[in-house]
Amino acid sequence: MDADDKTKLDETLSEIEARAQARRRRTAILTFAPVLLTAGIVLVLAREVAHKRADLQQIEAKAKDLEQKVGEKQREREQLESENRRLDERKRSLQRFIEGLHERSSTERIAPPQANPEAEAPASVVVSQQGDVPEAFAPVPEVEIEPRTGDKGREVFDVTLSVGPESQLGAVERVTYDLNQDWYEENHFESAEGPRFTAKFSVYECMGTVLVTVKLKSGSSTSVALDWCKNEKWPKPARSVSAPAPEPEPPKGPGQKPGSPGGNRPPRPRPDSPTMPK
Repeated sequence: MDADDKTKLDETLSEIEARAQARRRRTAILTFAPVLLTAGIVLVLAREVAHKRADLQQIEAKAKDLEQKVGEKQREREQLESENRRLDERKRSLQRFIEGLHERSSTERIAPPQANPEAEAPASVVVSQQGDVPEAFAPVPEVEIEPRTGDKGREVFDVTLSVGPESQLGAVERVTYDLNQDWYEENHFESAEGPRFTAKFSVYECMGTVLVTVKLKSGSSTSVALDWCKNEKWPKPARSVSAPAPEPEPPKGPGQKPGSPGGNRPPRPRPDSPTMPK
């Protein structure tokens, strides 16, 4: 083999080696390109899955909030329905009570006067209850009337409201007395002191009924409508007074305090009140 043949052989081997290297590069590219593409797709999909998972968590949180709100609204609805039922029962009881008052008033107008009528206890009826009120618990509102003459000649009535019997009042937290607000400007009295939870005030005339609400220490309560006009010491309905309203009077007797909260004086009548002087 001469020098020319050896040169040609080297050139041929070099060409073959270059072709082999080019083929290896193409093979490497064709091998790693799908792997890189697949890795890129996997990363993109993983990011999308993370976003979707975050969105799903937010949706689940919102669903829980909505479910909680729906539950709260449902409880509010049940409470309102229960309150409506109690109000309907109270309305029916008040209607029956008012019908009884009308019947009693008609009977009193028709019946002839008696020489010595016996003292008649004030009538009361339970109009509503809230919470778990014991069945044996039966509050009995009581009223005491003491008429007197004011400093300007007008008759004034000192009223004492209380609740009995005393043996049942150990579980009582407080008692409120609400007069008819159409006739009395001072119409709300509250007592949290036993044993009888007494409220004292003064008026010119008895109008309407008194709503007595007894709240127990357990949180329950019962409301009783008291016909406080059913008392022998009130004047007859036909009786009218033309004297001017008296000025507020100071308490009488040592250590005597005015009744809560308006003091021991008649509340100022409303303009349309029949107790307003004519």
